[in-house]
Amino acid sequence: MDVEMFSQTDTQLISKCSQGYVGVSTWWYIEELMGDYEKDYVFLPILDGPDGTHNVTIRTGGGINSGQLNITKACKSPANLLKFYDKWYAPEIVMQLHYGPIGTYFTGQDENGVWLSISDEESRETYGKSSGELKGECEVAGPKLILSDYYQTTFRMEDRAIERLTDLYDFWMPYVEDTSTYPVDCVFTGRELDDIDWYKGNFESAVSEQEGLWIKNGGPTDEEWNAYIEHLKKKCGMEKLLTLYQNAYNRYSGKASAE
Repeated sequence: MDVEMFSQTDTQLISKCSQGYVGVSTWWYIEELMGDYEKDYVFLPILDGPDGTHNVTIRTGGGINSGQLNITKACKSPANLLKFYDKWYAPEIVMQLHYGPIGTYFTGQDENGVWLSISDEESRETYGKSSGELKGECEVAGPKLILSDYYQTTFRMEDRAIERLTDLYDFWMPYVEDTSTYPVDCVFTGRELDDIDWYKGNFESAVSEQEGLWIKNGGPTDEEWNAYIEHLKKKCGMEKLLTLYQNAYNRYSGKASAE
């Protein structure tokens, strides 16, 4: 096991993997991580626990989210600013904001007028980088929303995304028993945000540190685990954080508060 796995940057990891030095790693796309060696790698089979059970959970990156646009008092015309950003949601505009401009990332249209994205081979030949890297350089951060029907009416989903979705549904989804996810657009009060800022940093640091130690050194024993949980409760605000997130979720879903 690489002793640098808990401290290295993504760039350092990709460098090691692209040179064929790594046997097993975690990433969201094999080709981007393993480079010329990508054909030598396959998905790691789902791992079962000692009792034969498995735990594959769903985590969303956030298809819908809030907080992408904030208007301060320095803005002389909020109405005009909102009119400008409203245009960002037009199908052909949001397409280019999210992926790249027509003529760079989108290279032509099919017989139905649906835009086609650049292939990985074309991108490497023209720009010396993968289509994913090209998208990363072209994408504009900010408020935008892509509806699923845009992939039928405005632009075709890129090959890499189709491949990832196919892998997701063919390989992992059959093992998912609970498809619920915490909504990314839950709204917290000012007091709740202050409390989250106060507790979350210490909580995540404690979890990450102990996780690394146990993976490298082995463990935990029952006594170590119980002491760890007690530490998270008394020193890191675990129960307070659970209540905060539960209350925000209850408001989101229209349920009664946890307090």
